[in-house]
Amino acid sequence: MQKSRFDQDLTYLKWIIIFYLLLGVTDTLHHLHAALGLGQRSAIHAVWLGVVLIPLAMLMVAGYIRYRKVVLLWGFLTIVVMAILLPGFYHGGWDHLLKILAFVRVEGESTRVTSLFPSDNIHLWFYEITGVVEFFLALFASYFLYKFFRSKRASHSD
Repeated sequence: MQKSRFDQDLTYLKWIIIFYLLLGVTDTLHHLHAALGLGQRSAIHAVWLGVVLIPLAMLMVAGYIRYRKVVLLWGFLTIVVMAILLPGFYHGGWDHLLKILAFVRVEGESTRVTSLFPSDNIHLWFYEITGVVEFFLALFASYFLYKFFRSKRASHSD
């Protein structure tokens, strides 16, 4: 039995939803922790973005699934792409993963991993680890987004 085009969409869309939600919640918790636990009050803007965009994106995808309105799908996918690029690749990859990799790779007496991950400050551990997790969640979300677009393209060429 051949799957309908809509069912094919849902196959990859469910994974995009899962990884988008994980990325969004991780980013929101990461910035909430930065604002409250580390005193970085400017991080609260990302918390508000998460509080607004995560439910908005979920409403859009639910509307697409229920009413099959393509504009809702493209609205959801636009939010997902922005989440992959900004919190995922830029913030998680550039601000956290590359910083840790560069810090660990620099050799010298002044470079100690304990200054990045002090044993007496669990807040910095949580902050850096959740930042890196954002990057990997974005990788998975982008993989399924690619598969989704590839499937859409193949179904249109049939």
